[in-house]
Amino acid sequence: MRRNKQLERRITRERIEILLKQAMENIQDNPDRSRRYVSLAKKLALKYRIKIPKQYKKRICKKCNSFLGADNSLTRLKNKCVTVICLTCGNIIRIPYYGRKDRK
Repeated sequence: MRRNKQLERRITRERIEILLKQAMENIQDNPDRSRRYVSLAKKLALKYRIKIPKQYKKRICKKCNSFLGADNSLTRLKNKCVTVICLTCGNIIRIPYYGRKDRK
């Protein structure tokens, strides 16, 4: 029983990766299809309790499920935060960053 669950989770994890890669590839040609792939990946992750990989998680708009690329987002550095603005829905994502600490 336990082995089946592990196999199921591994297959689901691979499927999520495939869907997110396809979303990244289709962002310029067909943004609606890209958005659909992201929503399917999020549904799978919720159903099987799997985390979406960090490399993709920061590039997904939580409001409209669009994959944030160069065409549909603005990225700015402001007040020790990376500010990403989704041009599809206007959602603002702030990611804190910490620069090098000056040595005294």
